[in-house]
Amino acid sequence: MNFYLKNQNRLAFFAIVVIAFCIGILNINRDLYETTEGRYAECAREMLAESDFLNPMLNYHAHWTKPPLTYWAIAMGIQVAHGSEWGVRLYLLFSFVGTTVCVYWLARLMWGTSVAPICALVYCTSLYPAVSSDIISTDMLLSFWEAVALLFFWMGFKEKKAWAYIAMWFAFGAAFLTKGPPGLLFLSGVIPTYLIGKRNGLRGPALFSPVGILCFIGVGLGWYIYEAVHTPGLLHYWLGSEVYERVLTDHFKRNSHWTSIFTVYGTILLFGSMPWALVLFANWKNISQKIRENFKCLLQPDKVQYFFLTISIFAPLTVFCISESRLHLYLLPMFVPISLIVGRIVHEYCASKALKRCLAATLIFAILLAFTGKSVVANKETKKSLKHVASEINVLLEVLPGEENLCYFGNQIPYSLQYYVGRSIDQILISPQEEEPTYTTDDIVEIFENDLQNGLSPVVLVNAGQLSILEDALYASPLRTYIINCANHENGDMEMANCLSQLKNDQDNAIFLVVIQ
Repeated sequence: MNFYLKNQNRLAFFAIVVIAFCIGILNINRDLYETTEGRYAECAREMLAESDFLNPMLNYHAHWTKPPLTYWAIAMGIQVAHGSEWGVRLYLLFSFVGTTVCVYWLARLMWGTSVAPICALVYCTSLYPAVSSDIISTDMLLSFWEAVALLFFWMGFKEKKAWAYIAMWFAFGAAFLTKGPPGLLFLSGVIPTYLIGKRNGLRGPALFSPVGILCFIGVGLGWYIYEAVHTPGLLHYWLGSEVYERVLTDHFKRNSHWTSIFTVYGTILLFGSMPWALVLFANWKNISQKIRENFKCLLQPDKVQYFFLTISIFAPLTVFCISESRLHLYLLPMFVPISLIVGRIVHEYCASKALKRCLAATLIFAILLAFTGKSVVANKETKKSLKHVASEINVLLEVLPGEENLCYFGNQIPYSLQYYVGRSIDQILISPQEEEPTYTTDDIVEIFENDLQNGLSPVVLVNAGQLSILEDALYASPLRTYIINCANHENGDMEMANCLSQLKNDQDNAIFLVVIQ
């Protein structure tokens, strides 16, 4: 019987890994979307191009907004896949599957082998984690490292293993090297749980061991210390802009109004665990009654895991609500403890044979919903892809005589386009709110004239809304201008073909305005 149960558990674990892999790999090769995905991919590409892995760069200028671990992970995928989109997202696949495995082992340590598969399935098939599994950012990798940290903490807490606490500090260091201070938010659940265990007479290794703290400093703070010493003013920027302004001010314009607590975070918490959350809604009366009955027992040794998971949800959520910067992906790491609680409740209310059939039906529906949700989001966001524009620009750059000066007329360089083209793009700013100088129409004409005199062919990328500014600036000048509208994918190829046909008969210098959006 034990042999049969072990094989059954291994089969369940393997099946969960396969399901998580299938969900994670869906859309892994889709185009890069503006603006976040292009920015991360381009920063990693420039790291590889310059062979400088300590100093993140964007458009070959210092880019200190995030620590480098995510860029390193993307760069490794780019090397493996020779620059294709699936290589850029390869780290997401490993992070998503790895987080699912961590949820499985956490549930197994807390409640046993019967609950563990359900908790892991809840995580990898819930709508929010599944849809987020192919979005390039720091948050999925952060979720993985924080899940690893929670797993090793619980292992050290319940099994009294000193090496597990050291591994926990390593994971927190990696989380800090992934996204900075948000990587430590789960300490708000770890430290109170440890102190409660000590109060209840728990004997075991020290949480704050010298080896563990040194491990965190080396992994999590080593890069920060090195860069702060070698880059004057960088520490002030990190503390002022990336901590104070991001958390306590509306400087970054990210849903700072208090209503976004409900519109951004409320919707994620309400629908993120669908369809598994339906079990909670269907049994809400019984669940709420049990919560009231057992609330005072949360601090007891046999119930401390519920306290640990509860505070690991509400303490970080409180910080996110207080912060003036709110984005949907910020809550992704919290779905590790959320999935554990939801999975435990689903297991409890699906214990009978009749409810087991309901569980099987819910699992099938969850998998279908996860695949559908990822497909719908990908199709909806295709307008943010500039890959077809990049192919048109590459064709143009290949046939132009001599060298060309590729620049963007606007305030936000499309970094995914820069990634696909594989070269830097100069910027002509048009907004007086930017820190760099704003160019007048006379300055713009002078820039193009200087390029032509130096034997360069100006290729100017512009959005449709800004095209009229350039047309007005060039109207009275003797410079010949070609306008290629690549924003209209259907007509872009025809316009490009006509332009190339004219170039064959006319090799004089000209300005090329390429409408990209």
